[in-house]
This record gives sequence, structure tokens and C-alpha cells, in this order.
Amino acid sequence: MTQRVLGLTLLMACGRTDLVPTPAMFVLDAGTSDAGPRDDAGRRDDAGLRDAGIDTSPIDAGRDAGFDGGQVDPGPWSPKRCIPGRSALIRPVPVVVLVVDGSGSMAEPFTDAPTKADAVRGALQNVLPSWDPWMELGSIAFPSGNECDVITAGYVPPARGQLEKVLRYLGGSSGDSPTAETLSYAGQQLALRRASNTARQLVLVTDGFPTCNNRLDPTRCRCEKRNCLPKDCLDHVRTGARIADVASQGIPTWVIGLDTADAGLGPVLNAFAEVGGHARTMADGRRYLRAGSGQAFGEHLTEVRDRMLRCSFITPSVPARDDGIDVLVGGAPVSRDAVNGWSWVDRENGELALRGLACASQLVNPARVGEAVVRCP
Repeated sequence: MTQRVLGLTLLMACGRTDLVPTPAMFVLDAGTSDAGPRDDAGRRDDAGLRDAGIDTSPIDAGRDAGFDGGQVDPGPWSPKRCIPGRSALIRPVPVVVLVVDGSGSMAEPFTDAPTKADAVRGALQNVLPSWDPWMELGSIAFPSGNECDVITAGYVPPARGQLEKVLRYLGGSSGDSPTAETLSYAGQQLALRRASNTARQLVLVTDGFPTCNNRLDPTRCRCEKRNCLPKDCLDHVRTGARIADVASQGIPTWVIGLDTADAGLGPVLNAFAEVGGHARTMADGRRYLRAGSGQAFGEHLTEVRDRMLRCSFITPSVPARDDGIDVLVGGAPVSRDAVNGWSWVDRENGELALRGLACASQLVNPARVGEAVVRCP
């Protein structure tokens, strides 16, 4: 396995912030990226989404072969067995939790809305109705009380037909950013929702640094406040570790950054996207989805929706060996390649995802049927 290190150490002293390379903020598997193609000028074209017109196209059950918008299997979960032969890949039911920043910085003005919080709420109100028929959707905002509180009573468990509940606790703008604890709690809840036909995912929406770690030393950490307390320190290492831990349980995280103009925040969100399993490859080196307006945020939500619904599959048979499976889409073989082919998301459950060019092709031709040929010892 190819390993590489991505990260920066963020230092602040006497009002000056420096970015210096660090030996290891996170150790990342090079196979976590989701790279898209580039145009002739070397710019990435978002894996064909805009060129193919996918951004604005509605999800059509008649075009999305194998996906029926069915209910989550309520039965007890067990690992899938190795059954030799050829079988159709199944479109899973996405079970998704939105983890939305409601800290004080969300009260800042935004490009096309009075505040960032208003832009987020408006985009969610516009886009989420197109999610509801096809997935089980839940939400949690942070903080859910004062400063660093994470009040689990504000957690909305994923289900269909509850957009009003999902939106009820979103759109706030006060307090700090207990990102790590909120992601951890949402991941724990999704871990309980594993079923034979589900694909569980988190969507992190944030505009600033994670904080709220009282174990950090305010004399050595990066801090954006003059009279820094431990809770005010940048909590990027713990937050990245929580995202990686959740991803290791078959629950990847999408990272959407709102107007992240701070030079130090970009590398942090890049690292979160890497360890979360949904990193992108942009022409400017960005790995997360950046939204400079409410409209752009809504477009990213639509992209995430389409990728969840059209590029995720479950095989009913899981091979015992790495070389024991061949994946075909539209009758053509797809290589096991976490950049532009397919890779496992939750192997024990048979969940896999198309990445990069493979996903782009499926977005353009969503009616193509996926198949798996499994060989057992």
C-alpha cells in the first residue's frame, strides 16, 4: 500500500501565523482520493458533472437501474459470505447525516445571503427535497448549546419524510466548534445503522477551524483569540483522527468548506477530505468541496447526492481474497483503483464505490448495470 503524508503545522505567535511542513499530521492512504479528469488547460472538470449537465438533472428511477428507493433492511446484520459466480450489483439505500457548523462565525455576511447560516439553510431548503425520496436523511448541528456543548437531543436520526425535523436545528450562529465530538457522535449513531443494503455517509459543512479540546496547551497551539483558553486552540489532529476512525468503519465523510479564504484552513480541510475517503483533485490543489456562495453550496449538495445514488453499489457476495472479484459496469471491466476505478467502502458488507473517471462515466450513463464476478477458494 502506498502511503503519503499530508499536513501543515500551524504556528501563531505575536500576531503572526506561519505554515510550516510537518512530518505527519495525518498518514494518508493514497487510495482515498476521488480524482476527476482535467480539461485541455489542465483544470479539473469536476469529473464530468458540469460538462455532462448532471448538476441540474433530476434523479430518475427509470434511468438508475437497480435502485428502487427501497427501505433499509431491518434485519440483524452479518458479514456477507463468498458465493462464487456472477451477480448483479445492488444500489444501496444511502443513510446520511448532515453535520452542520452553527458556530459564531456563521453569522458573518456571505456572498448571496445576509449570513453564512442563511445561505446554508436556504440551500438545504432548496436541495434536500430532491434527496428525501431516495435516502434516509438526518442531521446534527454544532454547537448544540453554549460554546462547546454537544447536546444529543438535537440529533435527528436518519429517516425519510422528515425534512422539517432535519432543518429544525440547523441555521444557528453562536458558540465555538466542537467538530470532533459532533462527528464522533454522528459516526457512532450511523455505526448502529449498518444493514445489508445501506451505504452510510456523513456530510460535514463548516466555515472554520475545529476547536473545543480542553486538553490542548494554549501557549503552544494555534489560537485565533488574544486571550487564548485551551478550548480555543485549533483541534485539527483530534478531528482528523475521528474522521479517519469513522471512515475505517465503512462510513466516509464528505467535506464542504464555506468561503474558506483563510490560508491555514484549506490544508486542514484538505486533510479531513483525505482521511474521510471523499477527497477530490482540483486544479489549485484543493481536496475538499469549497463553496464561496449559497448557490455553490447547493451545487455541491447536488453533486454529493448524485455520487451517493449513482456511484455506490453493494455486491451480494464478498470474496475472501483481494483478487477474487471482478467488477463490471455496462459489461465493461472496471479496475480496482481508488483514483479512477472502484474501491471498497465497507468490504464486510460488500459496499464499493466508483471513483474519479469511473464515477464520471456512470453519472453520464446512470442506467448502466453493475455486475460482480466472484471467485471463492
